[in-house]
Order: sequence, then C-alpha cells, then structure tokens
Amino acid sequence: MNLLPAIIVLFILVNVCWIFSIVFFSYLKRKRNPLFPDQNTAEFVFQERRASGNSDKTSFSKIGGVSNCLTVRVTNIELWLSTPDIMAFTSKKVDMDHRIALTDIVEVRSDGKRFVWVSFRISADEVRTLRLMLKKRVAFIATIEDGRRRGGDTRELVRDERGM
Repeated sequence: MNLLPAIIVLFILVNVCWIFSIVFFSYLKRKRNPLFPDQNTAEFVFQERRASGNSDKTSFSKIGGVSNCLTVRVTNIELWLSTPDIMAFTSKKVDMDHRIALTDIVEVRSDGKRFVWVSFRISADEVRTLRLMLKKRVAFIATIEDGRRRGGDTRELVRDERGM
C-alpha cells in the first residue's frame, strides 16, 4: 500500500490551514486594535510604499525588520510607519508599526546613499531608532525637518516640493 499520496494531501492540507489561520488571526488583531485611523480620510504630506526598515528595539528586530512592504506616511502632525495586515502577527516582533508625533522625533539623519535613521522619544528617558530604506530620502527628511521646525505642524507645506 502506497502512503505517499495520502501524506502529500495531508501536508498540503496542514499548510493551507496554517496559512489561513495566520491570515485570519492577523485580520482579527488589526480590527480589534487599530493603530491608525481611516487612511482614506487622512491627509498625507509625504507617502512612500514598498520601503524597507528595521528597529533597534531587540536583537530580532535589528537583524530582521521588513523588506519592500513598509508604508511610510507623514501627516500634518505625525509619522506613520505601517506593515501590511497580513504581518500583524509579527508586527510587535519586528517593531515597525508606529505612529510617532513629529514633536517626539529627536533626530533624522541619512548616510547619503541608502538609509535614513529616525530617532524618536518613547518616554522621557527612552529613545528608539528606526533605520529606513527609502527611495525619496531627501523629500522625507525635508518633510520631517520642516514639520519639526514648525512645532509638529506641516499643514503649510507645498505638496509638490515633497515628491507626492
């Protein structure tokens, strides 16, 4: 009796169930604890999709992070970093879902080639740094710096200057 076809079917069935459960629980987690308001009604002064990045929070997030699936947005008063809904189950481990007030950003710097580092205050004595790989680095840095200079308000920025 040949068990190979039954084993293959069982293997495929287990993997399909596993993937379905990840997607389902990721969806539930995002719906129960939304970090971001409705993104269709928000007004963005900078936006870039398919960015990459990592955080300095833990060893795992330093070597891990996200690749080509991070969305970076700047509103009038905040920096939003978000991963796709399917990654909700790992979002805490990679530490790349953030909603940061522009006034909490301590420093934004670039190596001039590929990366931008964003340091921000989490509490009075804790600062976290994110390393981002952006295509529109110069526009991102200019938007953040202008918002910080205006006290966290970017409403008067001209969109065309920021690469929208």
